Amino acid sequence: MGKGPIALFLYFLLLTPLMIYYPSESLSAAREGLQLWLNVLLPALFPFLVVAELILGMGLPRLVGVLLEPLMRPLFRLPGAAAVVVAIGFTTGFPVGAIITARLIREGALTTTEGERLSLFTNNASPLFMLGAVGAGLFGSSEAGLMLAAAHYGANLVVGWLYTRTLPPPPRSFSTVGRRSNLWNRLEAEWKLFSTQSKPPGEILGNAITRGMNNILAIGGYMMFFVVTFRLLLAGDVITPLLSGLEEVLQWLHLNPTLAPGMIAGLLEMSIGCQQIAAAHAPLTERLMMTSFLLAWSGISIQAQVSTFLAGTGVRLSRYLLARLAQGFLSVAILYVLLLYLPLPMSSSYIPPLTEFNLWWIWPGKSGLVYVLIGIMLIFSMIFIKGARKK
Repeated sequence: MGKGPIALFLYFLLLTPLMIYYPSESLSAAREGLQLWLNVLLPALFPFLVVAELILGMGLPRLVGVLLEPLMRPLFRLPGAAAVVVAIGFTTGFPVGAIITARLIREGALTTTEGERLSLFTNNASPLFMLGAVGAGLFGSSEAGLMLAAAHYGANLVVGWLYTRTLPPPPRSFSTVGRRSNLWNRLEAEWKLFSTQSKPPGEILGNAITRGMNNILAIGGYMMFFVVTFRLLLAGDVITPLLSGLEEVLQWLHLNPTLAPGMIAGLLEMSIGCQQIAAAHAPLTERLMMTSFLLAWSGISIQAQVSTFLAGTGVRLSRYLLARLAQGFLSVAILYVLLLYLPLPMSSSYIPPLTEFNLWWIWPGKSGLVYVLIGIMLIFSMIFIKGARKK
């Protein structure tokens, strides 16, 4: 038996007695997760899941990929079909990027290596969630949502670009003078294949709705399960030692210890963590920084969803988790720069005044932060290079 099954067995060995001992907490937590899925995820994500399945069912990634390959090859060293995943992943949110990536790998449009690289930076929090739910809803500021989104997407693109720099460049034939005629021939061939689609439109739409509903049900199940898990661990005082230790670490880092419950919650489920951090009695800048990190980390709930949809494709989850950590640190650094040059207006009475982000290991001044950013990028680029060489 491997380490994964053993860890899962121990996990359920801990969770089952808590469900029996705290039935009311388990029931209320399940209702909370169901309401969150029914009121937020289902209406916001289901239409995008159907559209994504329609795009795949009609064979559009190959057709669009021919046109966008001149952009994707030099920038990310990926085939043009990956551009569809980038566009949908950046606009719909978790875990649609993983769903489409897995489908393209199974259909042969992407190799396992290309799919692994693509999954590192195409699973994002949706702009609707960051701008609406987090920015306007939790922080009462649309500007805060814009800054979180800019840091989130910027860090994700940097992670994708850094990792692709460790790979060999595109084939030399890609940059030959005759690439335009070759591009036209490929486009013509893909158009003929697309126009002679054998499946009737009704079948394509029916399959898209069925698969989209199956995916949204799986996402809802994961959300309910991890909401119940967090509430039971909290009711059983299982995470109390971890909470106390994290509070001490935050105090040692000169950060507000009231952020600890939200950080622990966000490690499991992103939405609950963002909600608790936004409501913490801490300076606005610290709350935004921790929220930015949680959006990049995405929580074990979403990571489990991604691993489920990518199962059987050969994509390594360890590389994906490393990319989430890299994006988390980079997004915090980018957000800090944005807050230095674009301070937020105080549009809500319950938001405390914006204070200087209290990091004692960063010396004062904006120039010092630039060196910190460069150092972070170099560290993670070396990690990626080391991982690519091992492979």
